[in-house]
Amino acid sequence: MKKNLVDCTIAEAKEDLLAQLRPFSRHVYNIRRQFQELKHLKEQLKQDEIIIHEDFSENFQLTHQR
Repeated sequence: MKKNLVDCTIAEAKEDLLAQLRPFSRHVYNIRRQFQELKHLKEQLKQDEIIIHEDFSENFQLTHQR
């Protein structure tokens, strides 16, 4: 991560911020919706059923040991 000084107007900074927030807000929506669905599934779970929850990282990177 590297910090950069950006010279722009307030309007340009606002536009850039909004462009960055759009994907983030979708991500937050997905997290909340998935949590609600999992909660609903747990509430409806029958005695002879199980829930298997797998979490796949979007930024997963495999590294090798030396």
